[in-house]
Parts: sequence; C-alpha cells; structure tokens
Amino acid sequence: MTHTSPAPQSHSEEPVSGSSHLISIVTEFVAPASLTVALLFYFGWARAFSFYDFFGIPLSVLPFSQQELFIRSVDALYIPLGLACLVGLLLTWARSIDRNRVEAILPLFVLQGIYLIALAIPNHARARIKSTTKNIVVISFTVAAILLIVNAAAGLLDQPTPINQAMIAAAPLSLIVGVTVLSRLVRTMPSTSSNHSQPQMIRTVESVLLFVVIGLGAFWAVDDYAEAVGRARANQTATALRDRPQVVIHTDNPLRLAALGSPASGVRESVCAPPPGDKDLKTSYRYEGLVLLVQVGDQLVLVPRTWTPADGTAVVVPKGGSGATRFEFTMSIRDRSLPSASC
Repeated sequence: MTHTSPAPQSHSEEPVSGSSHLISIVTEFVAPASLTVALLFYFGWARAFSFYDFFGIPLSVLPFSQQELFIRSVDALYIPLGLACLVGLLLTWARSIDRNRVEAILPLFVLQGIYLIALAIPNHARARIKSTTKNIVVISFTVAAILLIVNAAAGLLDQPTPINQAMIAAAPLSLIVGVTVLSRLVRTMPSTSSNHSQPQMIRTVESVLLFVVIGLGAFWAVDDYAEAVGRARANQTATALRDRPQVVIHTDNPLRLAALGSPASGVRESVCAPPPGDKDLKTSYRYEGLVLLVQVGDQLVLVPRTWTPADGTAVVVPKGGSGATRFEFTMSIRDRSLPSASC
C-alpha cells in the first residue's frame, strides 16, 4: 500500500491574503472615516467662504480655527446626513433579506397571477425569459450609468442640463452613482481570466480608484451644496439685519468709516467733545447703526443695518485697537426719528 504525501502548501498566498485584508480594512473603515472628517472640514470652510463672500469679505482676513469650521459645518447637514444614513440602512436591510423567503412570499401578495402563469411555462422557455430579462436589466442599468456620467461631465464643463439646473449638486451625485453602478455591473460579470491572482489585483486597484473617484465626487458635491447653503444663510442674515442687535462703538480715535458715513447707510458718527475746562478728557467718537455679523478672534465684522448687496460695505474692526474702545449692544430701533443716545 503506497502512501502519497500531501503536496506542500504554497506560502505565496499568505502575503496576498494579508495585504488584501489590510486593504479591506483601510477601504472599509479608515478611509471612509478620514474622508468624512475631511468633508466636514471642507464643508465648514466652503460654507464660510460663500457666506462672507456674499458680504464682500475675503475669508482670508478672518482667522477661523479648525474647531470653528467644524462647528459651522454642522449647519444644514442634517438633511444630507439623514438621507445618507437612510440609504445605508435600506441597503443593509436589503442585503440581510432572505431571497428564498422573499420568493416564497412575493407571489402570494404581489405577483400571484403572474406566478401562476409562469408555472405553465416550460422550463426551457422560462430559463430563456429569465436570461432575456436579466440582459435587459443589465443593459438598462448600463445605459443609465453612462448617462449619469455624461451628465457629470456636462456639469464639469459648465454645460447646463435639465438635471443640473433643477437640483443642487446633481452633477457630482451623478458621477458617484454612475461610477458605482458601473463598478457593480462589472463585478457581476463572469471573469474570463484563468489566473486568479490577476482578478484579485484588478479588484484591489479598482477599489482604490473607485474610492478616489467617489471621494472627488463627494468633495465636488460638498462644494456645490456648501456654496448654496452659505449664500442662502447670508441672504437670510441680510434680510434680518434690522431685527438684530445694534452695535454702538465708543472710541478715542476716529475709525474713519467714510464708506459707511452716508445718510443712506444709517451709520452715524458723533464727535463727543469734552466739557469746557476739563483738560483730562479727550475728544471721543461714537458710531451707531452697525450690526455685528461675527467675531473671529480679536476682530469684529460689522455691517450697516441698511446693508444691501448692491451698495453695502462691511468693515473689520479690531476689538483691541489703539486707544480706549468700548462696544455696546442694544436692540435695533426701527423708528429712525428717535434721537440717538448721548455721548
């Protein structure tokens, strides 16, 4: 009786398996988490840029910290994050459904008549119909994915399309959905290669490239959405300036707000002379009719209460400037005929 020794196992697959497992961990957990943090930071920056650009203020003069940008990114993210979580939850439920149970229940409630007709169809004809239906579905999804990518290319070239004009961030979302669907269709196709290492390598490269494309599309979508949100919030703020608290500035040095000193702007400058004979006091200046937009660090961003996009001007005043400076915040006065407070 002869004994055949087992063939020696090849150890060349272990590094491939280990690297594939590492790549799987990176692509499934580390990379999405890093991408999410980067998107939140970029959303806060893009939203702040769009908001203050509406008032004519370059974001570079406002030293926002990373924490402040993260906090500002929370605004208006409830809807997209909620929709993303809902889609992910639906996909998770869809993958956990027992297909055999669905096939057993579905004919009883939805397609009972079609199911009974299908029983009368011969097996060879049923297989042909199933194959034809599958081909039609694959072709339909392929055409739809290509059209979505074409729509994304049109948006990249600033060419208007009905979808891009009707929906914010339609072009980047079309790119993400189109590329994802095409990748899924390619993976469902049978492999024609006899070498198993090459398809594994191709799938790894495909996963990395797919993640890069989806990441670029996500940044593109965040940029479009953040710009729209920032301008919408800025428009709301400009409309409600009269209802916000008024800032009254008392300073020893003139601020020289010549651009804001016109009667139409509503900004009034009062020169407060010291009492006669009092040499210890200096001439001070009082400015009213301003509204605080934001304080960033030691800088106050102020605009007139009557600010408009056509002729409005914003100023950045240092809180700790030269000379004694005092800021007062009072509720806005609608009646402009009321006398202003004394110096």
